[in-house]
Amino acid sequence: MEKLEKTRRIIDDALSVASRPVLTLSGGKDSLVLLDLCEGYRDRLHVVWARTSEAFPHMVEFVKKQLVGWDHAELVSDQARFFARKGLPSAIIPVRHRPHEKNPGILIQSNGYCCKDLQYRPLGRYLRDYGADLVLHGQTAEDLRKLKSSFPQMLRPLRNDCIIAPLDNWTEAE
Repeated sequence: MEKLEKTRRIIDDALSVASRPVLTLSGGKDSLVLLDLCEGYRDRLHVVWARTSEAFPHMVEFVKKQLVGWDHAELVSDQARFFARKGLPSAIIPVRHRPHEKNPGILIQSNGYCCKDLQYRPLGRYLRDYGADLVLHGQTAEDLRKLKSSFPQMLRPLRNDCIIAPLDNWTEAE
């Protein structure tokens, strides 16, 4: 229970000084827990869900149900068009298949670029245009150990001190 109270305190402290706070929603379990913990701030917290056009329909329906009654925006990127232009994501890319080669055949790109271009960049632009002075996100330290880059790094040039991860010290099991 102590961890839950500490998390609530982090949220309360962050929101007490913010005038344009935003919660970024992935639709995953961590961001949905964060949304639930922020229920008391529903009247002043803006929620942004950045997704691709190829999200599973049942997931889209599920997240939209969670957002009923929240001030929110849904950012949708055209994944098929992006793949046609830049290639399919892969961890291994043969030299001749890179998008900038003259005759690559099947285009293949690094698997990190699609999320960056389809979700994080549009989200970063949206947050800047919205004038967000606080961004809450559900990434945990455990996520950071599994991933090569962190959510705050993806949202540059937003200041890192206005990007808060209240669930940072939670484990997957919690």
